[in-house]
Amino acid sequence: MLNNVSMNPVAYPLWELEGYQLYKKIFTGISPEATWVRVVPKEKRKEVYVECHDAPLSGHFGFYKTFNRIRMLYYWPCMRKEILEYVSGCRVCIEFKAKNTAPEGLMGARRVVTAPMQIISCDLMGPLPRSSSGYSYLVVTNCWFTKYVWARPLRDATAKAVACHLEEDVFWKFGAPKTLACDNGQQYKSKEVTSMCEKYGVKMLFNFAYHPQSNPTERVNRVLKTMLASYVDGNQKSWDRKLPQLVAAINSARSEVTKFTSHFLMFGRQLNFHAQADDKESPVEDGEDLEFAREAHVVKLKELDELRGEVEDRLKTAYEKNAKRYNLRRRDVEYEVVWFIVGILLKVIKREISLLS
Repeated sequence: MLNNVSMNPVAYPLWELEGYQLYKKIFTGISPEATWVRVVPKEKRKEVYVECHDAPLSGHFGFYKTFNRIRMLYYWPCMRKEILEYVSGCRVCIEFKAKNTAPEGLMGARRVVTAPMQIISCDLMGPLPRSSSGYSYLVVTNCWFTKYVWARPLRDATAKAVACHLEEDVFWKFGAPKTLACDNGQQYKSKEVTSMCEKYGVKMLFNFAYHPQSNPTERVNRVLKTMLASYVDGNQKSWDRKLPQLVAAINSARSEVTKFTSHFLMFGRQLNFHAQADDKESPVEDGEDLEFAREAHVVKLKELDELRGEVEDRLKTAYEKNAKRYNLRRRDVEYEVVWFIVGILLKVIKREISLLS
């Protein structure tokens, strides 16, 4: 372009040559009139970046401010793309600036559950105010399909106490689940819990680090904590006395997602708190033929299987609704494995192992 302008300046009215410096007339958008700016060759652009981005008077600003600062003074082809690449790769900006973009990662894929006790999750709460009976912690477990809840107060949040809760309150009374989901706490990674799961053939599923929302029991904990606070009556040492009633209240309440109570989906009948309640789910009525009652109960069990199919659809619909809302303020990203870094890490690990041995 330099040679073309010098040989035929009339053909290039928007270009001007002064000595060996080429200028171009452009509209910067700052003023209504066009201005002359210097055309910068490739080997000189680093100096422009230092002046208009890196220097204290330029403030290490983002792309928009840096681009407009540069284009008021300089020009080169494809400058927008190059400036964006430079600012995006600036080490200082990466190290010190907070991201203004949406957080990475969309909602993860839904784990399909089709029956009770297929997947259960467990979590610890506490330390809570020490109760009169000496309890300071609470271990909570719930079924992903039915939303059924189990809870036990603990004096200490030990692996043995968690294993006893799972075995005595859940496995022995309701059967062993296929999968146990839990966080990365030392209690769940302990020998007591892992060996117990191996004993019953239960697969353990650990949460992603720093991502507690993948464990549904966290939501149960929030509800249970609010309920406990509502009934302590100023005496925080009595929270464990109301716990059985509060858990029963959760299991007898209709779920907004499944449209059924947890107790009904687990047992096929409603949970009544009075002996004279009209229990229409009872298979045997006074004076009714026992054989007929058994056949009627079988029919109701078949109907329950159909209802559980509806629950599966509702769980899917709820996931899709939550994912749509969750993904509105997030962005999808794909990460590439840098294999040479992986190789270096493996070498370091092998060296540390050899030193230890």
